[in-house]
Amino acid sequence: MENKDKEKKENNDEKKEMKEKKQFTPEDLLEFIEEIKEKYDIDEGNIRIIKIERRKPNRKQTALFLLFAYLLDFALIIALNGYLGFAPYDFFRLLLFSVIFTTTDILARELMMKHYPKIMFYSFGTIVFPISIAALIFSWWVTPGLEVTSFNNLVVFYIVFLFSRVLINFLIMRMYRDKMFRKIRGGKK
Repeated sequence: MENKDKEKKENNDEKKEMKEKKQFTPEDLLEFIEEIKEKYDIDEGNIRIIKIERRKPNRKQTALFLLFAYLLDFALIIALNGYLGFAPYDFFRLLLFSVIFTTTDILARELMMKHYPKIMFYSFGTIVFPISIAALIFSWWVTPGLEVTSFNNLVVFYIVFLFSRVLINFLIMRMYRDKMFRKIRGGKK
């Protein structure tokens, strides 16, 4: 009897250690899978383990991402200014505004992701809205000679611009996700 209690205590201690580590060794993972198979009567064919490592993008991917971000933001700003008329049409001022905004936004997001990743994950990415709004306000304030012709149209611009960027980025991420699933055998086709 005493032996069983001792074994239970050791097993509980091991499980607590595994939870604290939050990293499984291959042996721990195989043991966990066997335990799940027995507990829920799962067939071997129904279990798949996929390891996805987040790798650092190379310089070419980073340059393409930055170029795409700058072009997307600039095209949206020009299009919305043409439609809403929130500022006088001055190509170079709007270009400067776009560059300052995109740079500020990307830097703030990367710093947030590097130093406070838990906030990004716990908020499901909604923390980027305040970051983007702050970047827009900062960009507007820093861009020399950029004047507001209609404050109401400027507010509408902020709202439409932010949601358009989120929608476009969501669609791009979805395409990338689908591409990854196609690589994984048995994934979404």
